Amino acid sequence: MLSVRSSLAACALAAMALTLTPAAQAAPVTFELSSAVLTRGAGYGTELAFFDGLRSGSLLDLETPLVSIVNLAPFALEVGQSRSIDVMRPRLGINEESIDPGETDGLSLIWDIGLEVNNALAPTERMIGSAGVGLGTIGAGGYFRAAWSSRDVSFGQGGSYRLTLSDFRLDSPRESATQQLTITLLAAPTEPPNPNAVPEPGSLALLGAALAGLAAVRRRPR
Repeated sequence: MLSVRSSLAACALAAMALTLTPAAQAAPVTFELSSAVLTRGAGYGTELAFFDGLRSGSLLDLETPLVSIVNLAPFALEVGQSRSIDVMRPRLGINEESIDPGETDGLSLIWDIGLEVNNALAPTERMIGSAGVGLGTIGAGGYFRAAWSSRDVSFGQGGSYRLTLSDFRLDSPRESATQQLTITLLAAPTEPPNPNAVPEPGSLALLGAALAGLAAVRRRPR
């Protein structure tokens, strides 16, 4: 009989603990792209078509017009959701007819991404691209490509998101590409329990059952 009473008491106490412990809830996370700054290497510049009848071939003429983010509104993501934002529409310059051996160095492309996460300014994230070229006439073996690795960022208590810049390749004269920044929420931060939270009706019912169980155990004859 004692073991039965002990079991009932343990179950009642466990029910009370579940009722009185507020559960942490993951709310959607708000993001806002506050800045996107591109830094180009020294190997880019305006290509001189001819100089004394010869191509200069020392600078790669890559145009990198940025997409304005001034009017971009904040957006909310739940875990597993993503949002893609256009940041650049690169293209080869009008005089870049072929990729020459002198145009293969100094081709770094570095993005510095600034975000506000849940209305708080996050540290700027630097994403360094890897650029490559194919030698020859554009469209007949000559090309320019750039690629970036994704970057996972932690925030808050257990929260994390992923930044991904889309790769692009230009292999046609005056071809334009669109580069996007994609933000993916991997995990939402854990919110601290609210000590002033009002228990739900189901929780109150569970608490009542637990108290009734404890009372019954105390009244049971020994």
